Amino acid sequence: HREFSLGRSDVDFIFFCGSQAILYTENLAKITPHKPQFVKHFWKPGLPQFGCDKSKLARSSFLQKILYMEIFMTTYFPRYFFLNTDEPLTVDVCGQLISKDGFMHHRRTFEWNVFILVTEGQLHITANGIEYTVSPNQYIFLKAGEEHFGHLASQGKLSYLWVHLSGDKPFEAVVSSAPKQTLPYCFPEQGEITSSKRVFQLFRQLLALSMAEQVYSSLMLNYTLSLLLLEVTVEQKRTQILPVRKLPPVVLSVCEWIRENYYRSFSVANLADLFGYQADYLSSLFKKHMGISLTEYTNRLRIESSKTLLANYDLSIKEAAYSCGFPDEKYFMKVFKKFEGMTPTEYKKTL
Repeated sequence: HREFSLGRSDVDFIFFCGSQAILYTENLAKITPHKPQFVKHFWKPGLPQFGCDKSKLARSSFLQKILYMEIFMTTYFPRYFFLNTDEPLTVDVCGQLISKDGFMHHRRTFEWNVFILVTEGQLHITANGIEYTVSPNQYIFLKAGEEHFGHLASQGKLSYLWVHLSGDKPFEAVVSSAPKQTLPYCFPEQGEITSSKRVFQLFRQLLALSMAEQVYSSLMLNYTLSLLLLEVTVEQKRTQILPVRKLPPVVLSVCEWIRENYYRSFSVANLADLFGYQADYLSSLFKKHMGISLTEYTNRLRIESSKTLLANYDLSIKEAAYSCGFPDEKYFMKVFKKFEGMTPTEYKKTL
């Protein structure tokens, strides 16, 4: 942290992430030789919180005060892309790139969105002015209309799956964090596929269908792509629920089994029998490494699934409860309110 005194004309615009103000200025040459930076100012109690453009800043005398700021050594905040639609996505073309060495993506501004999933090597690509390195099991989403190009040649073998796609309306972007509402498609600009094998399976299936387009209709391609990006959305939700840490193999296996079977009716005793452990020992081991109980982990997944069902399908509370593995409607409503702070009925009214 360092102290800087900013005048009104030093700030180009200001916006907010939660309780933190984000200032953007191009007049940081006296501070750092880097490109224009985002600057984060942590608000002190009593300071006003608002977003405004440069003309409104002229009336804001508090900006003349000395601010305590942390300079981000990047020029951006992570973006989440989302699309709220009931229609399937549209596939233009898809394929797999394999390069022995020295691949560099050509420069272009494309009319289609591009989804790339790296399977081997590293892809160095600049998108919307930001440099990315995409490693195995990582993806990047390149938004239509934004320039992208390779800024560094790959070293050694590079292989990635790609698809050009669009929706019935443009994908929207939000800065810093995912939208709070449940959306069919919502994922960060760059992410990692850590647990779901289905993403790779669906991508392979998409390629297979595209090579036999005389047999299969374009509708099958579109729905396969839609399922692929829905799975990516679910994968990102999983990473928010499952902490990133080194876990014992049995805990990882239990987490994966629950994610695949949360909609079924089962008990901790059933899980223990399935994995060959005593119920008390498995419960204790799981809570030690995950920080929550097996029941809470299962219920979190069930509630997230129920929110998707309530938001996108005309289901009753009872139907949503049984579809997500809850034994009865009353217990579902109790758990829902515990996690969401409102009843399922109140949640539906907010949509």
